[in-house]
Amino acid sequence: MRHAISVGMGFGKHSLEDAITSSQAGDVVVIDPGEYQATDGYSIKNIEIRGNGNTPGDVIIHTKFTVKENGTLKLENLTVVGEMTDNNTCMVKSGAQLIAKRVVFSNNHSDEYPTVYLDGGNAGFTACELKHSSEKGTSLYIAAGGYALASQSDLSVVKVNASRLETKASQIRHFLGVDDHSEVVSDTLYLADAIDDWYFAAIADGSVLTADGLVLPEGNFNAHVIASRINIPQTNIDPLHELTILSEESSDVYVTNAEIKEPQKQTSNPQPAPTDKPTEQPETEETPTEAEAPTEEPKPAEKPAIDQLHEMIGLTELKKQIDSFIKVAAFTKQRAEQGAKTTAQSLHSLFLGNPGTGKTTVARIVAKAMFENGVMPKNNYVEVSRQDLVSENVGGTALKTQKVLDAALGGVLFIDEAYSLYQEGGTNWGQEAVDTILKYMEDHRDDLMIIFAGYTKEMQDFMNMNPGLTSRAPNVFTFEDYTPEEVARIGVLGLRSQQFIFDEDHYQEAVKKSF
Repeated sequence: MRHAISVGMGFGKHSLEDAITSSQAGDVVVIDPGEYQATDGYSIKNIEIRGNGNTPGDVIIHTKFTVKENGTLKLENLTVVGEMTDNNTCMVKSGAQLIAKRVVFSNNHSDEYPTVYLDGGNAGFTACELKHSSEKGTSLYIAAGGYALASQSDLSVVKVNASRLETKASQIRHFLGVDDHSEVVSDTLYLADAIDDWYFAAIADGSVLTADGLVLPEGNFNAHVIASRINIPQTNIDPLHELTILSEESSDVYVTNAEIKEPQKQTSNPQPAPTDKPTEQPETEETPTEAEAPTEEPKPAEKPAIDQLHEMIGLTELKKQIDSFIKVAAFTKQRAEQGAKTTAQSLHSLFLGNPGTGKTTVARIVAKAMFENGVMPKNNYVEVSRQDLVSENVGGTALKTQKVLDAALGGVLFIDEAYSLYQEGGTNWGQEAVDTILKYMEDHRDDLMIIFAGYTKEMQDFMNMNPGLTSRAPNVFTFEDYTPEEVARIGVLGLRSQQFIFDEDHYQEAVKKSF
């Protein structure tokens, strides 16, 4: 029979030591707020431990957990701090599993030992934070066929060896190392900040990294790929968010807008190690003289934004809705400028749909159309994601978000995968950003349009985070998936723009069959 054992002070309470050592398989240990010392650590077979506070920081245990082979350890709403030298904070043996929800794992003394080590074991992290006292210390190490799923979690340095990692709405703070035929799969991979003189990612020895998207902070970053594969079709890479990838040994690398480099042959100096930044190679091509420089042909006049919208393939109903929305907004603006009475219209909107349905493209067109039609004073479009809004420092999120809002003022702010600001329970990194956005929306109703974009289901959680979001962003635009015929037509246009010579009919038939 399953029992609950209460830890704390007072009648009927137990010490942490007694509660854990006397527990039977399946028992639940509930710990009152406070700090607990158990420096010898615990070897766990099957137990559940919960913190009885409001946040994970209310219950702090200084200890080490080892989950025995085929055992299960469940942790919820607490902080585990490793204070022992030459030890992990939590080790999960082969066949064992760790299930953690709203838990902070920290290692304060063992620089060379990972905070959480999966030695062939499995782990699930939900709304967790894995960190290390050393900036270069590993917070999560997965080896020997282990597996981990991190959802809405914050990981500092992660290394995967002959194992598999999946992440959902999570960020890797400093470094991702993938080696020995490992695999990492992510919806969107968020990077907080790279360590100086380190790559932000090193993928080697037959490993695979696939992600729906990549979000980098501002700056220049580097990655290294050796005999491996990377596929990331959507990124925020632009002049402010740059990524250079050194690709070696016939690696297969596809990362949208990233600069891919192959190493130049060297006669004496060895190749850099995966954790070092690549050195810049000198340019070998001569710069053409003024007389040799080709003359640029004049660029054709750009079409109005609303025409660009209607030329997009598919999205028939959506294009009608966007067109009507812009016309109504322009009409309302003109009446207001003429001193006539108008009905208040909120411009803030939701873009809902699956990846690859054109949300970002349409948002850019809307920003331009709002300017061309006099709705917005500036032709200003700012595109951000969670990483651009949330800070790792207490109180820093409001300042960071305020800076983004000020930069977008007078135009359109597009928040991609806005649902990633939502986090159930625990430390909610996004709430401060949302609160700042709500106040700004109220103060700037007429000179800023904010578009919140993401998956339909996940966006519902995001809207539930604060009731004020629903009333302030009443315009909902749903992006339907493209049909096989539409996908084929889009592909044809893309190949034409790259001046490929191909059989269009055969290509379109092949694409339609694949769908």
